Amino acid sequence: MSAQPVTITFLPSKDTVQAKVTVQVPVGTRLLEAAHQAGIQVNSVCGGKGSCGKCKGRLLSGSVGSRSREREPGSRRPAGLSGDSDLILLCQSYAIEDVTIEVLSADQAGTNFAPGKGELSAQMHSLNPAVHKKFLELTPPSIQDQKADVERILDALPEVWDLDLGLTAVIPKVLREGDYKVTAAVIHDQLVSVEAGDTTRERFGIAVDIGTTSVAAYLVDLFDGRILKTASATNRQRTYGAD
Repeated sequence: MSAQPVTITFLPSKDTVQAKVTVQVPVGTRLLEAAHQAGIQVNSVCGGKGSCGKCKGRLLSGSVGSRSREREPGSRRPAGLSGDSDLILLCQSYAIEDVTIEVLSADQAGTNFAPGKGELSAQMHSLNPAVHKKFLELTPPSIQDQKADVERILDALPEVWDLDLGLTAVIPKVLREGDYKVTAAVIHDQLVSVEAGDTTRERFGIAVDIGTTSVAAYLVDLFDGRILKTASATNRQRTYGAD
């Protein structure tokens, strides 16, 4: 018969926005793994080897086992954490009974972001986007000019040798919506989009910066290089180590 599971209760520290989370795990489960199961992203740069000391928690009730070679006399925690006698490393502690733990390095992922880095980057690099737009004023078809709509556009774009086949179904509608004044979007030698009217100033791109501890995304105006929006979140892979 398998042993009864133990209940691990994680409490947020005073500087986090997390609510209390409870999870049941088998006896012997590392607390770092229990935190992952509970959906709590704990900073563990060393990948759970016990060397970085960042996955600290405060043991509020119950006792835990230790994977460390030594324990301080009379302490419920692994050796190597000076100061507070109730501090433990989640990666070096495992469940032996029901415990309550205050997570001190809980994930505080959100939208806090300092856009200065992105703005500087945009100013330092000249813009040469892969997507180019060209405004076309085409001649509407007539009895004398019965050229197909797709052919009419391609004749105005000598640099284009290919097109997205899905465009063949929408080009006739777009041409008539724009009164045959349309904007063609081209990547290299391929036509990828046709838009009614003059939209040559509307070019946008997304740049993603994947870092060890965070992931940041930038919405960039490819016409003038302005960064219009930024967003960031904690890189959830950081719990498996910096590398």
